[in-house]
Amino acid sequence: MTCTGGGTCVNTGTDCPGNFLLCDGFESGSIDTTTKWESPDCPSPNAMSVGSVAHSGSHSLHVAMQQVSSTAYETCTLKTQQSSIFSATPMYFRAWVYFQSLIPGTDNTLIITTPSSANGQSASGGMGINAVGDFIAGQSNSGADYEKTSTTQFIVTNTWTCIELGINTNYSTYPNGLLQAYDTTSGTPDLTGNANLQSLVSALFGLTYNGPAAPTDLYIDDIAISNSYVGCSQ
Repeated sequence: MTCTGGGTCVNTGTDCPGNFLLCDGFESGSIDTTTKWESPDCPSPNAMSVGSVAHSGSHSLHVAMQQVSSTAYETCTLKTQQSSIFSATPMYFRAWVYFQSLIPGTDNTLIITTPSSANGQSASGGMGINAVGDFIAGQSNSGADYEKTSTTQFIVTNTWTCIELGINTNYSTYPNGLLQAYDTTSGTPDLTGNANLQSLVSALFGLTYNGPAAPTDLYIDDIAISNSYVGCSQ
């Protein structure tokens, strides 16, 4: 352990207090591609940078999506760099998001968890939203069988919303893995289901969707990843 920032003790090589495996509030004013993140995957004309609309502090991750007139698949994501943080289960992901406007469609994903190719399957779990702000757990591709939409509006535009996701790949208890999206008003899972999840190796934060869609700005702040539940107040 080393002590920085007025005596806060953290694991060497990180700036994360407590039990966080990775956290980032982007207060350095730039994206840390040295220890935390890979270079952003954000093909032009979309763009990713550190912006000044913040949930806490002065900075956040700014995802700027441009208008798409076709049904093209668009992506602008930031991927975790160190696979070693995914060595134990369960995993919990927390972030605060701020949408300028919602995007049409149902395949709009905010957090994507990337599994290994165990058993020759390709599957991913994550958290997304639909066109009216309901949130969706279990966005997945081949090999997965779970997708469910909440019954109440979750994302409200032009305000900060806390999103929480839990994934458990203890296959002796959950043969297909367990994915949970949390109702932030109660701290209990709102959506739960099996997702044929494989062992995780990375996580991506940002936005993916299929066009057409109008331009939108998404801000993400106070990202935290842990093997213990991460509440919105942490």
